[in-house]
Amino acid sequence: LTGSTTATPSFTAPSGLTSDAVLTFTLTVTAGGASATDTVAITVEAASPVQPTVTLNLSSSSISENGGSTTVTATLSSAVSSSVTITVAATAVSPATSSAFTLSANRELVIAAGATTSTGAVTITAVNDSVASASKTVTVSGVASSASSVTGPASRSLTIRSDDAGYLFSYPTLGEGRQVTVTVDMATPTPFPYTWFYVNFNVASGSSQYCSLQDSSGYFRGTNFGSATTRQTFRVTATDNDVVGANSCTVTLTYSRGAAAGSYASLSGSVTIPIVDDDSGKPILSISSPSVTEGDSGSTAMNFTVSLSAASSSQVTVDYADAGTGTATSGTDYTAITSNTLTFAAGETSKTIAVLVTGDATDEVDETILVRLSNAANAAISSTAGVGTGVITDDDDPPTLSISSPSVNEGDSGSTTMNFTVTLSAASGKQVTVDYADAGTGTATSGTDYTAITGNTLTFAAGETSKTIAVLVTGDATEENDETILVSLSSPVNASGTPTGTGAIKDDDAAALPTLSIDSPSVNEGDSGSANLTFTVTLSAASASQVTVAYADAGTGTATSGTDYTALPSGTLTFSAGDTSKTITVSVTGDTTYESNETVVVQLSSPTNATVSSSAGSGTGTIRDDERPMLSVNSPSVTEGDSGSTNLTFTVSLNPASGRNVAVVFGITGGTATSGTDYTT
Repeated sequence: LTGSTTATPSFTAPSGLTSDAVLTFTLTVTAGGASATDTVAITVEAASPVQPTVTLNLSSSSISENGGSTTVTATLSSAVSSSVTITVAATAVSPATSSAFTLSANRELVIAAGATTSTGAVTITAVNDSVASASKTVTVSGVASSASSVTGPASRSLTIRSDDAGYLFSYPTLGEGRQVTVTVDMATPTPFPYTWFYVNFNVASGSSQYCSLQDSSGYFRGTNFGSATTRQTFRVTATDNDVVGANSCTVTLTYSRGAAAGSYASLSGSVTIPIVDDDSGKPILSISSPSVTEGDSGSTAMNFTVSLSAASSSQVTVDYADAGTGTATSGTDYTAITSNTLTFAAGETSKTIAVLVTGDATDEVDETILVRLSNAANAAISSTAGVGTGVITDDDDPPTLSISSPSVNEGDSGSTTMNFTVTLSAASGKQVTVDYADAGTGTATSGTDYTAITGNTLTFAAGETSKTIAVLVTGDATEENDETILVSLSSPVNASGTPTGTGAIKDDDAAALPTLSIDSPSVNEGDSGSANLTFTVTLSAASASQVTVAYADAGTGTATSGTDYTALPSGTLTFSAGDTSKTITVSVTGDTTYESNETVVVQLSSPTNATVSSSAGSGTGTIRDDERPMLSVNSPSVTEGDSGSTNLTFTVSLNPASGRNVAVVFGITGGTATSGTDYTT
């Protein structure tokens, strides 16, 4: 095998066998003073009478995963006297899976008696994915059912070609202390148009104790990789360690792109290479995974037991150290572990590593300490129990939640922040969450006295003990009672208690009386019926007390009560606490008389719990006239006569008669008669 990894011996089967025979071949490989032997058994079938053979046929033996399909049919080498039914099946060959393809609902092919070609068809369709891979293989098989003796059909192989770009890896067996070359091929087709593609190879976290790299980078190059570099290699050396069992080496690939821009993260990849173990036959060292309750103070011993699977006639040693990957903190949660060596005298099978765990009163998640074995002499280290995971079980009660009851002055305008403080009775080593919401039972009105509180969640990181809920209080100038906002806590996680905080809004408005005023509206009177002239009476600020005010027709308007509008009786308006607006309605009588706009005056008087504005204590409502008469002129005629003059009289009419003087300008604008000749200007 010098210079090659493959040799192909061949043999010719013996003839004339009357029954099947089994031939056993033995292979012996010798290299570097060592040798290995393997055997394989091959069955040679005896000759038998020739029977018609069923053959499966694929319309295509290679299809693309992107919508590709193939049709399965069947033929007979010679016709038989009865029909033949072939049931078709398809099986994925690893690493392909059953999800890589679908098989049509019809899975039977029928060859009629006397015929050699099947009717019907079975279809296999590829399922597209976005994972780069080598071509997938599907074994297409069939089972023939017939009253006549037929053979077959033999299975056929269907290839599903990947259409996704990525990396494909190949490598030989890797033994401890040995080096292999890993081949990296760019999966095809590759639609990425950059001129080069630089790849970095790195041993993944967790593999560094098992292997190392001799090459750290390489690059693919060429536009679309049509005929340029599509392969790179890197070398991996397996560590000759003392851990028993199958280890592995994981290598990750990262990249930088060349001339073309774009993001092709799917091109990143990794390969895990199994490492063949050479530590069998030695006694195996393992370490236990103990647990202790931490306690509130002082220290408790956590004992890791290191065991040999069998007593040894030789002295066994093994190093141990803190793996540094536990969740507990060295020097805080436990006394730092000093790396050291355990020595088993001949015949001993057990040793103890004692770690002191520090107690505390903080509620926290259970924590771990990991102790790793290494560098064994005259023994091997278990691949599954070479690291002991000690669990520190927490025994502390969760902290209790409380919420403050703040107070603020509301102010006359804008907003003021009211801060509810939520507190933990003690710091926790866990994340604590608690929901909060408006309890809805305070005397303040959400959306009016304060901005509505949206239910939400507070999150305390480990170690935090205080959080704030800020509520915006709306200022106003209304005298009123102090009001309250209630915020409740619920659904705590890693804590206890669901208290409610009561926030007080302190009123800071003086008892000054609000001012009443009335506006001056207007309305079109209309030709008939009635229209409403609506006066609005307004309080300058809402009052916590009831406010009343009298109103009446002042009688000083130009409109006539009972004619131009329905007489307005005197009355009283009542404002309940919080009301700021009331209306007085006057019914206006419509007519068709053209006249001047007219007014109705309403006067406020005798207020209680308020004052009447000195400048707007009466309102003047305007009734707008909406009639205007129409002017027209007739077109008379007259016989001119032979001499002298005759009057041509134009009549100007107004319809209807107006309640106001009407004036109009007139003049001669044209015509065929000549001014000064045919008529006097």
